Amino acid sequence: MPKKKENDVQKEIEEFFKDDEEDMEIKEIKKIREDIKIENTNKEEENKKENIEKMLQTISNNKKIPKEIMKKVYSSIFGNLTVSVIIMAYLFFIIIGFFNIEKVIFEIDLKVFSGCLFLLTIILMEMSYRKKNTRLMTHSIECLVLSITNLFFPYFYTVFHSRFTLIVGLISISFGVYYIVKSIIIFIYTREKFLKRMSDVTEILSEEYNKEDFKCQEV
Repeated sequence: MPKKKENDVQKEIEEFFKDDEEDMEIKEIKKIREDIKIENTNKEEENKKENIEKMLQTISNNKKIPKEIMKKVYSSIFGNLTVSVIIMAYLFFIIIGFFNIEKVIFEIDLKVFSGCLFLLTIILMEMSYRKKNTRLMTHSIECLVLSITNLFFPYFYTVFHSRFTLIVGLISISFGVYYIVKSIIIFIYTREKFLKRMSDVTEILSEEYNKEDFKCQEV
């Protein structure tokens, strides 16, 4: 009996140590997992930080407006200059008509041209409203200004007959200057808008970079 009791005690001791060893193994495994998790977190934070650094470097090195945006800008500028050339050509033909067409017929032509321009204005406004196109709306307003100006031509022709060509010439130059200034404004506005966006992106990335740097220091 004493021997049996001794064996039972020994078994209890072994089981106790066995349980203790298992607990120690579990704790060790958990510790290793935690260490691995922290290490992985550190690596992720460092990688994210490096990516942000690369993006900031790329933005600082490439402040030129992308080709895709510039194509749209050039397309808009070319469209405006084309409209300018058409209007100036129209007014140039008005001046030629002044010298080569009879007074009565010329006055009728001016009224017909005014009516055509008003009709074109209505069409452009309708199209811009349906398509919700800002550019078309702008051109329709410009066409409206031209048609209203054209309405005064018969008056200018009658009252300021000797100065009619000068008046039309000045109006033509005014339209040309307007479209040149408009094209310059489009270019400057697009450039400033792009630089502002880049500045905003840089600011956001810098804040993100500082956050990641702070996280790395905490870890």
